[in-house]
Amino acid sequence: MPSAWTLNLVPIAWNESATLHAKIFYVASDLLAPRSPRFELLHRELFKAVAAQGRANNLDAQVDHYAGIFARYGMGRAEFLAQLSSFTVRSRVKSAEGVVHTLKVIESPVMMINDEGLVLNRDVRSVKGATAIADFLIRKSVEQSEQALSESATAAKGYLFVG
Repeated sequence: MPSAWTLNLVPIAWNESATLHAKIFYVASDLLAPRSPRFELLHRELFKAVAAQGRANNLDAQVDHYAGIFARYGMGRAEFLAQLSSFTVRSRVKSAEGVVHTLKVIESPVMMINDEGLVLNRDVRSVKGATAIADFLIRKSVEQSEQALSESATAAKGYLFVG
């Protein structure tokens, strides 16, 4: 990815369970620096737990399960619960919901390239196919905006929406 670009991971909160998962994503991001090796381990473990839980209706049981995962990374239950309901985490989820609404994201996972190119899950058959499309859109966007990027401090951005 070009150095002027950033990749923003944006959780999608379709329902109560997905909102809990979005909150957990932000608590994890605050606990450990994103893209650090420990964050990647925690994120992988949380991803597997979320996939296993699916749309389980018992949110309290899910919270208990996730609290156990966070405990293994040094965050006690009380702190986890406080972070989960904190103003900061709630605000970040609200902001993510705003981005999802503004960009009209209707499924996940989805990649948005510079607020223009949308790579939908249904349009690709593999991760390799999705990244090839994203690479093409990034190159195209860089070519089209190379002059503008050199004249301004505005960096391009990409989003990966997950739910």
